[in-house]
Amino acid sequence: MKKKNIKRKPKIESLFLPEVYRANEGHVTNEYLVAAALEEEKKTNFHNAEYLLLQGASNEKSAVCAANLMRFYTRQNWHREARAFFHLLPKKKTTNVSVRLQMGINLLNYGKIKDAIECFNYCQSKHPANPELLCYLAKCYGAQGNTKRATNLFEAASKLNPGYIVALREMAILCKPAEILKYRKLLSLSLQQPNALDSQKVECLFALAKTFLRTNDTKSEINFLKKANQLAKQSYKGPSFKAQRILDRETVLAANERVIDESTLKQLEKDIVLIVCLPRSGASLLERKASEEFGLHQTGENDLYNSAIVEFIRQGHGLGYSKINIEGADNFQFDYNEIFSASKKSDFIKSYNLVLNDIAGDSPRVINKSISNAWQASILMKLAKNIKVINLTREPRDLAVSALQAHFDTGHGYIYSATDLESQIQHHEAMVSSWLG
Repeated sequence: MKKKNIKRKPKIESLFLPEVYRANEGHVTNEYLVAAALEEEKKTNFHNAEYLLLQGASNEKSAVCAANLMRFYTRQNWHREARAFFHLLPKKKTTNVSVRLQMGINLLNYGKIKDAIECFNYCQSKHPANPELLCYLAKCYGAQGNTKRATNLFEAASKLNPGYIVALREMAILCKPAEILKYRKLLSLSLQQPNALDSQKVECLFALAKTFLRTNDTKSEINFLKKANQLAKQSYKGPSFKAQRILDRETVLAANERVIDESTLKQLEKDIVLIVCLPRSGASLLERKASEEFGLHQTGENDLYNSAIVEFIRQGHGLGYSKINIEGADNFQFDYNEIFSASKKSDFIKSYNLVLNDIAGDSPRVINKSISNAWQASILMKLAKNIKVINLTREPRDLAVSALQAHFDTGHGYIYSATDLESQIQHHEAMVSSWLG
């Protein structure tokens, strides 16, 4: 793609889509299609959203729907689906910078660091002075343990754009002690920008807290952490954690009531160890040490279970919905208990094996630390033989301090105050204790 065409508004083409035929006389534009998909995503009708964008991507000459579908996959952490879709695209569309950028983000989140670097390098060849791309490359090298190269890239990004908050945030952590005041000043200037978004202000506040942590100014650090958490809580627009707790608890309780004949348990193609814990409990350290000691392939926070559910449904197997009324509003989620039926159990295990083989390749043993393991383990232990579970707990006061110091890019609504965190700890312990025996 030529540089002069990159910022041009994509042409809106007419597409035929039977699902909205009556409302649009048989034709819809890319613009309408993307808007309709976003509405479906807001309603958590994720497969409908994917289907709409897939319809558009299969017909369009440009890459409007393709790029939006890749962004959708990134938001939902459907990394396998992103890879599958990307490799089915014609070569012309895979060279689209927006599509390739999203592929790189998915690969990075999926742990495919080498492939992610290749994608980001391609994008950088088209946009050599883009600080966002430099930061993504820096994250890749950081994940490989190459801290020096990561630091150089973050530093280069901050020089290209002295107000680019992602680069400033990282440099506040990685810079030399003599440069801390420099980055503190740049962060303070970014925080004072009149057009700064709340999300950007949150990043600045957390980063400033880090600079005071590094200079042992505890009073200033706590002051900025309080401001950061208060603003983060005000601007948080993610799912209702209160509703999600109830849904998860209902799922666990329903699973625990199932009496399973152990002779019917399936054997996964790989041995798998699940770490069950709250964020900031030390799971990354445990995962790394266990991997080194026992030769387990690390999968990080990849949500293997939900990836398998996605694969299961994409293979044509259906799951009904369970409805739970929470404070006068109906909340829906898949009826996971249907997986226990003989007709669906084998098909789900096949889907789970596909996910494991895709992530871990030839490695016979896997270790995973998804936060969702707290409720998913209850189901998985009743489906497969070769699953081991490690319940990892950390002294609550240490966990609270670590959590309140952390800025989660994706948002954890229960961590923005000590009271919310206490509630989440209690919920987590209640879920785990229901199946721990």
